[in-house]
Amino acid sequence: MPVKAFNRLLTYIGEAERRDVSIAAYPVQSARSDVAEHLTFPLAKVFARCARCEGVEFRREMPEAPLKMSSTLLCGACGAEVIHGDLLAQLANGMIARRKRNRSSQSRSSDALAGG
Repeated sequence: MPVKAFNRLLTYIGEAERRDVSIAAYPVQSARSDVAEHLTFPLAKVFARCARCEGVEFRREMPEAPLKMSSTLLCGACGAEVIHGDLLAQLANGMIARRKRNRSSQSRSSDALAGG
């Protein structure tokens, strides 16, 4: 249930950002535009990864714009495009799936030991 709520929140924020023209009117200037951006998105010890090449570093498509859930990011390795909110949702969903797999394998191990 928390995953559905998290995904709904990401969707809501992304839609609100797209509707709010005033946010786009005030771009954030990076301190140094000549320095390449390297964004990573860790959750515990797991990083958000590019679906195409498994890269973990991203950069904003428009470095002068603020980072929003609706921002387009580019993979630092292959240049694949992904929406920031979608990338975070994929990371969260992957983490939930991993935990479910770990719990079910632990449960099977416990059942095997108990029956052994």
